[in-house]
Amino acid sequence: VLNVLRQNPSKTTTTPTYHLIMNHGIPATLPFIAWGIAVPVVFFSLLIVFRFFNLWEGKMRRGSRGSDIMAFEIVAGLCVLYLGVVGYILWFDLNSAWRDELEVVWSNKMYGRSQAIEDHLIAPMISYQGWNVVLCLFNADLRDPAMIGHHVATAALSYFCLAPYVQGHAIFFLGLAELTNIPL
Repeated sequence: VLNVLRQNPSKTTTTPTYHLIMNHGIPATLPFIAWGIAVPVVFFSLLIVFRFFNLWEGKMRRGSRGSDIMAFEIVAGLCVLYLGVVGYILWFDLNSAWRDELEVVWSNKMYGRSQAIEDHLIAPMISYQGWNVVLCLFNADLRDPAMIGHHVATAALSYFCLAPYVQGHAIFFLGLAELTNIPL
């Protein structure tokens, strides 16, 4: 998070006053905090349960535990299922509570802003992809340059949607398109 100090010209005191301007960064709102905590907590909870009951204890091709990969796959499945369902709901306008926001976004797909999209698509995607980057760096079987690049690029593109930028397209690419991952 980059904070820029800028002099406040509205004050006419002899000592300059400053206020913080937030130019960049992920907002510290409940959805971002909740997803940022929930994704790793679910992963480690699954890992503890799997190791306690000796589930998927075999080794993978590069030496990782099967339980680590299974926990990764379950978290990935839950995240893409959530994102896909929300994308479907937004794409087909199935939630009347979001209708006013969606009209703004549909009328300006490049710069329209929707709190629903930020809370239910962008926050989970940034958290999920950020967690995937961490796992790819520390797990030998997931450490593939193509996958690391994919997760970094997807997290960065999701972050750019906070500008707001292309939130109208995010409904499809961060939401609805995730349904294609479920069969995989």
